[in-house]
Amino acid sequence: LHAHGDLAEARRRFELALELRLEILGDGHVHVANTRKNFAALLLDQGDTARAGELLEQALAVLRAKKPAGDWTVADGESLWGKYLVTLGRFDAAEPVLLGSYRTLQNAKGDDDIATVHARDRVLELYRAWEKEREAMAFAGPP
Repeated sequence: LHAHGDLAEARRRFELALELRLEILGDGHVHVANTRKNFAALLLDQGDTARAGELLEQALAVLRAKKPAGDWTVADGESLWGKYLVTLGRFDAAEPVLLGSYRTLQNAKGDDDIATVHARDRVLELYRAWEKEREAMAFAGPP
């Protein structure tokens, strides 16, 4: 639904999925964290930055505690955290987060995986928002 543009219905379903997963699995479960992470991606696209930031903080706390270093799901969440920082205009803080998570996703999933492509696009968005066109050009097309 998110990918097809039905953001209102996607939001409703994420709310329900998160509620059910919390009830069944509990707050510290990795599946709950991934639901929060994916819901945060939708909320960032909808402009609900504050809620997205809260969900990402909660998701990353669990993922970092329960997943090994270099895990792609952690890197995906960190890439979303970088996007969140860009929406706040915190470009200096976003840059190392976005570059690090992009490299991790490249190594774990390859250049053509959708998570890696999204991470590359987020780096591009950072540099364009920051008006660093030379740096942006390095991320403007396939690696």
